[in-house]
Amino acid sequence: MKFLVVEDQDAMRTALGAFLQARFPRAHILEAASVAQALELCREHDPQLAVVDVLLPDGNGIELTRRLKARHPQVPVIVVSYLSGQSYVDGAREAGAHVYLHKDRLHADLNWAAADALACAGHRVRD
Repeated sequence: MKFLVVEDQDAMRTALGAFLQARFPRAHILEAASVAQALELCREHDPQLAVVDVLLPDGNGIELTRRLKARHPQVPVIVVSYLSGQSYVDGAREAGAHVYLHKDRLHADLNWAAADALACAGHRVRD
């Protein structure tokens, strides 16, 4: 399985990848720091899951979610951010995100959200 992590902050991108790798040790973690890199990696690797930050240097993660779902509708997207306004949650859902997670709760929520997203997309989740 391939998972795409889209986050512009190096430390957070590494942490997101580490959380996912710990729960899904067989997964290959692809990393992007921008919208452009994320779209390129999706074209090249066809990931089974995407974890996308809202604020990116070359665009908005919610708009990226919309673009990813238009091009790869089978790929579940988890949107993550420190932004907690309901408009962000609603925007992510409208764009096709599986779930919107607040970064302060990633340690508790990311792995169950990823497993749920993969199961809903029809992937067998194995440790």
